[in-house]
Amino acid sequence: MPDDALENESHVPLLPFGETLRPLISSSSLSDTDLKFVLQKRGIFVGDSSKKNTIPKLVSILPGPREFDILKNRQSDKESSIKTSDAKTTWASNRTIVQAIPDEVDDVARELLDEDSPIQLKDCSVQNVSNNEVVINCTIKRQDWTKDVFSQTTHHECKLTIKKEPNSDIVIYHTETTAPETKSFMTELQTVIHNHFRQQEIYQKHPDTKGFCSPFCRKQISF
Repeated sequence: MPDDALENESHVPLLPFGETLRPLISSSSLSDTDLKFVLQKRGIFVGDSSKKNTIPKLVSILPGPREFDILKNRQSDKESSIKTSDAKTTWASNRTIVQAIPDEVDDVARELLDEDSPIQLKDCSVQNVSNNEVVINCTIKRQDWTKDVFSQTTHHECKLTIKKEPNSDIVIYHTETTAPETKSFMTELQTVIHNHFRQQEIYQKHPDTKGFCSPFCRKQISF
């Protein structure tokens, strides 16, 4: 075999297979339908499309690059789709949101993630749209094979908008998230900012929608 062929062959990445594939697929965002579709591509048709039935079958075969491309694309589509959530609270202060928000939001955001965490804050920017509307854009970098079988490093966008309605004492927290980790991160950032406002005696009431969650109910968050 020519030397260049050996060199190219040595750089072919090894795909997970067998039992090493089971926890990776189980922890992904892929649906029952996604896994059933891949099996059909291999000529395997199942009546029960639940993961407890399809995952053992995927483990028993050797998925090739084509099957992984299908799963990778479907996983990417799910994690790039935007999910929104709103929460409302009462603002009882003459201060504007711009005046009341923490001075260094990016530092506050970074402190939410441990240094050895598989997710890190890549970017964070704050835009003052008006005196009473602030938009915080963040990008999360994720490095975790147990969460994503298809890529060691991925980047995911998320956004938090805090806006006080004109001629009203109602403030709306509007979040836009993608991957599950961005939802958890945005919930924590929203909680920290909310508590910061309360410490300034702005006297916000608890938000009246389930889109807001305090640190004491984080375990109830569903992705």
